[in-house]
This record gives sequence, structure tokens and C-alpha cells, in this order.
Amino acid sequence: RSCFIAFAGTSTLVAEHLINEIKQQLANLYTTYEDDEYKIVMSCEKNRHIKQGDFYDTSMFQYHHLDLNKLLSAEYLLNVVNHSINAVLDKAKKNDGMNEAFKNFHVVLILGVRCPRNQNFRLYEYEIKRNNEDAGIVTQVEIPVGKVAVIGLKEEYAERALSHFTNAIENGKDTAKEMHDFLAAAINEKNDIGSHSIGKPCVLYKFNGNNLEKKNTIC
Repeated sequence: RSCFIAFAGTSTLVAEHLINEIKQQLANLYTTYEDDEYKIVMSCEKNRHIKQGDFYDTSMFQYHHLDLNKLLSAEYLLNVVNHSINAVLDKAKKNDGMNEAFKNFHVVLILGVRCPRNQNFRLYEYEIKRNNEDAGIVTQVEIPVGKVAVIGLKEEYAERALSHFTNAIENGKDTAKEMHDFLAAAINEKNDIGSHSIGKPCVLYKFNGNNLEKKNTIC
């Protein structure tokens, strides 16, 4: 669905639950017709689905009516992601087994989207955390053009990453290669002092709007 997700945090289990729910919702979007127009709805919105036994003219629901590039938008994909995150948090509150695993965690997701409608690329950061006193706090921030999304060791590397990125632009360098090299150097820096909070392989992917293409790997 023209997007990708990266994550970092204190719980891989929580991140897997979140990503699986997002993938499932995006993979099962449903086409319907309401208020005199075609729309996309989520699989869980059963009340908005076309009822079995309903009849429509044969001129309806043709391929050109169901073009996802017209029906989907970056905003709608964001709504699906937000719904998925909150659905997992709500489920965890009601399930004793999940609730124990979800008691204390801090997960950051980076969502990259190419808007199907206008083909613009958008980048968002989701921070999801919970302690014993709350049900879960979700914050969403869009990363502006010219800025860098950093997850994992953000306090140590966010400013340095942005400075490196800005310098690469100003000097006409390949930003993808420069940031890949920066990440590899950051990993070496931590490993050299005995910290393995981040590690290799360090892989560079290119998001072309439909899939991720592996470009280079530093081992």
C-alpha cells in the first residue's frame, strides 16, 4: 500500500504486534459505495461493507471506479495506522497475557508513505509508550522536508545526523550514501566502546513508492 515501517524500542514483541496489525489492516482494505461515491473502508468496519444479497447495476464497481490511486490518500493510510496502533493497545488492556507483556514499553515507529493520490512522499514518526498508570500514549509527528527521522539512540545521534545530512546537501553529495556511511560509523563508534545497542549489518534501501530495493550493505 505504498508505505514502509521501521521500528526501535524496548520491546520487539510489542513492535511485532503493532506492525502485524498495521499490515493486516492495510492488506484487507475493502471497497464500498456510500453517499453516492466509492470509498475504501477497513475490514473491521463491517457496518460499512456491502451487504451480501445487495444488488447493484452492472455498470457499477468497474475497474476505473476502484482505482486505488484515486480512492486512497496519505491521510487515509495514516488513519489506518492510527486505528491499528490503538486497536492493539485496547486489546492489550483486555487480555491478561498481553497486558503483562505490554505493562512497560517504549516503541518508536517510522512510517514512510507515498501518497497514492498525488505521489508525494511523506515521513512520520510515531512514539508509543505505556507505564503501569496509563493505557498507552501515542504521539505522531510529520518529519518536514529537509529533516531526518532518527530512531534508536535519538538523544545521542539526532543532531549529528541532521548536521551530516544538511552538509551533504550543501556540498552536493549523495545523501543516501552519506547517511549510510554515517550510520555505519555510528555503529562502529558504539561497538568500539563495548556497546552493542546497535549493530551491523547496516543496510541501505531505496523506497520507490511501491517497494523497498536493497542498494548496499555494510557488514
